[in-house]
Amino acid sequence: MQLHKVLQGLSVLSAITSPMAIAAVDGQIGDTSSGRVVIRLDLNQGIQIANLQDIEISVSGQATEDVVTSHRFCVRGNTGGNYTITAFSDQAGSAPFTLSSTNQNKIDFEIYFRGDLSKQVGDRLLPNIASRQYSLENKGANCDGQNNAEMKLVFPASEINQASDKEYSGFLNLTVAIE
Repeated sequence: MQLHKVLQGLSVLSAITSPMAIAAVDGQIGDTSSGRVVIRLDLNQGIQIANLQDIEISVSGQATEDVVTSHRFCVRGNTGGNYTITAFSDQAGSAPFTLSSTNQNKIDFEIYFRGDLSKQVGDRLLPNIASRQYSLENKGANCDGQNNAEMKLVFPASEINQASDKEYSGFLNLTVAIE
């Protein structure tokens, strides 16, 4: 009997001290009986940016107007509410957005974001500054195949025409957050 109580005490102690212990404890027969269950609630509320693709742009000769390229992608959540988007390039938040050559020459560009494709004009994003809020859509994986957001990259003709190197590249980081 003594050994049984010691083992029961160790069982309860290990269940209490282990943060991931998932074990119900049954009560003993008697005038009263108490048991315990572990309850764990996972709230998998979140947001996802998906369907992003690498971007390649080719310009031949002098640019007579700004070079503009648009790319659609998916922003979805499994909760209602709003979200913001924050962007930064290789310069880790410095303004403006830039691409660099192997010689460390730079070309600046602008980004415009549409979180609602029914709107014709996007909102200009500034490096490392959260956008205004957009409505978060509760859609399936990859927005059920229907992209619902768009970024437009604008490379001013003056930047293109002043470029001293032939190739520029860099990363563009996009972060969406539930508000």
